[in-house]
Amino acid sequence: MSPQSGPLVTRRPGFLRLARWYVRSRMKKNFDGVYLEGAPALRRLLQAGPVILAPTHVAWWDPLFAVRIDEALGAHSYALMERDNLTRLPFFGWLGAIAIDRKNPREALGQLHASVALLDGPGKALWIFPQGEQRPAHLRPLGLKSGVAVLAEAGGMPVIPLALNYLYRRTEKPAAFASFGQPIEPRGLSRRALLGALEAGLESALGRIDAFATRAEGDFEELSAPSANAAEPRAAKLLKPFGKEAANSATSARQKGAVRT
Repeated sequence: MSPQSGPLVTRRPGFLRLARWYVRSRMKKNFDGVYLEGAPALRRLLQAGPVILAPTHVAWWDPLFAVRIDEALGAHSYALMERDNLTRLPFFGWLGAIAIDRKNPREALGQLHASVALLDGPGKALWIFPQGEQRPAHLRPLGLKSGVAVLAEAGGMPVIPLALNYLYRRTEKPAAFASFGQPIEPRGLSRRALLGALEAGLESALGRIDAFATRAEGDFEELSAPSANAAEPRAAKLLKPFGKEAANSATSARQKGAVRT
């Protein structure tokens, strides 16, 4: 597809509403709480104009988490997705995913430029995972690719760092965390400088997630409540038939190592 013809968009609003309901239900079932930091400021920024969202890519859950975050923002979003993956999972196109062929650098460059045309007003957002692959959150450097800098250069809109992570705390289920960093204005920045600023913003946001998960520091809103039975670990339930003393011992042991929330 040539840049002039624009990206192929198969977004279906009805399917998006269904997908949002499915993601809310599935994340509530599979996570011990879902938390988001920085959304109010980003909502205000979206009212002023379009943005590029640049999240880390740490797990299989990331695209679903993106759907949940996007709903919380109230944005009209699109997302760049590897063409082979989108062909295999076409329903992501119904959510707003746009194919990009990374195997063909020249074509991919045209697709990046064409996708910027979709950001034609306030409330619009374009998601791109700048690492291009899943990487554990602790690995440094983060391995950012230049595509996000190409987008920012072509469109002139701010790039928003978004750290994602999934951490175990009180139960056998992890909690899901997302933290927005400060907007990065591309004007006057080289591609290398923009990637450096993005790396710093993502590392800072990952640090804030760690602080909240371990010490309850920070201002995170709760998108989904933690498990109602988190105070009673599975070991305590299993030991109940053997008497209250054994169950209380298991609960006490868990509480000594629990993270304050």
